[in-house]
Amino acid sequence: EGTPSFEGHAFENTAAWLRSCPEGAYTTARTVDKRTLVFEYDAHLKRLVETLSKMEETDVDPETTVYAPEKLEPAVRACFAAAVNAAPLGDGDEGKVTVLCAHGKHAIDAGWCDDGGLAVRAVCERLPPRPAQPVRAVAFGAPRKNAAAKAVSWVRDREGLEKRKPADANEVVLVDDEGRLLEGLSSNFYALYDDGTLHTAPEGMVLGGTVRKVVLEVCEREGIEVVLEPPSVNDADRFVAAFVSSTSRLLLPLAKFDIDDKHLQFGDGDGGERARQLEKWVLDEVSRCSSSI
Repeated sequence: EGTPSFEGHAFENTAAWLRSCPEGAYTTARTVDKRTLVFEYDAHLKRLVETLSKMEETDVDPETTVYAPEKLEPAVRACFAAAVNAAPLGDGDEGKVTVLCAHGKHAIDAGWCDDGGLAVRAVCERLPPRPAQPVRAVAFGAPRKNAAAKAVSWVRDREGLEKRKPADANEVVLVDDEGRLLEGLSSNFYALYDDGTLHTAPEGMVLGGTVRKVVLEVCEREGIEVVLEPPSVNDADRFVAAFVSSTSRLLLPLAKFDIDDKHLQFGDGDGGERARQLEKWVLDEVSRCSSSI
């Protein structure tokens, strides 16, 4: 199937760039330690391969197609480096790098390639500072149609929800008809219950983020029982802490969480002591979970 084509660029607004792109698989990563490392690089590559597989219209073997890991990885690596090098970042800045892979008709129609092979593109912008406390989230909106795939279509589908998000809210948490709190528009969601268990939706029901992977590892190490079920709106009175996690936020405690007419507050505007401890444990793992590319 040939060698994937690739390009890397600087871009100031990744969301706007994604909305202009053809349908494809994408992932967003962060650099670490003055752009010498990438957080959970292998997990990002795996996400691209799995999403491309899910988007393929015919039954294929992902180990032999153009997006087999050994074929895709060199293009992703080169694309990633080109994007970071093109971005006008200061000495102390980290990069937020989004890599998108388009294939077949989508790539041809966008002019990214002529033969329908795999086209890889990446953009890099400065990684923004983590949000300062107090952080607020609100719950509304239906779940995604294909939560297991990180596809460009979701960036367009969520625009209406983003416009409804209050100006002082950091995230919107999606709720299904059964009152299950699934995931944020661009994050995973967790609730710490009064019995000490951490509840979060399982992979497949939501997209398992790279930071979520580290959160679960830290919980296992620290003896925090994880219940892989979505937190329920009906259990809101039992929440002693709540979090969202993503590439730019890492693990971020919520100080305020609004669910319909319930207005939950955690800690003294900072999420609470137990939330801050779990946040610190996860932040301490970032360098260890990063690698050079």
